[in-house]
Amino acid sequence: MSSEKKHSASWNDNIDRAMQQIDRPAVANNSRRLSITLPNWANYAVFLILGMQVSHFLVAGETTHPVADDHDYYTGARVAMLMVAEDIERQRDLTGQLPDTIPGGLGLALNVSYEKRDDGHYVLTYNDGSGAVEFDGRLRQFGLDTVR
Repeated sequence: MSSEKKHSASWNDNIDRAMQQIDRPAVANNSRRLSITLPNWANYAVFLILGMQVSHFLVAGETTHPVADDHDYYTGARVAMLMVAEDIERQRDLTGQLPDTIPGGLGLALNVSYEKRDDGHYVLTYNDGSGAVEFDGRLRQFGLDTVR
């Protein structure tokens, strides 16, 4: 019986040792892992925000750039008319009077109309069908007349 006790004691010791070896790495691995749990409402909040963004996109749509205002649209026309006005002023400086037609080809190419009102007053007009931009040569200012 003493051999059976010795055998059963060593058997129990071996089982205990095996269990300790199995448990020990698991305890060491669990201590290295960081477990983060989110509150229950976090999932609902994420889905709510996602739903709001999707509904905003469906209602408002998406544009590649903001819609231009009239003054933004006519900025190119204003620059072109200033260049034509410089040609007219240069012609007036050379000859002493306003020309009867637009000097150079820029005004004709850009479809800018020229009106000589008197010897010192002229008006340039750019019209694209939806509105007109006027440059008064005497006042040196622009006027915007939208037909829309």
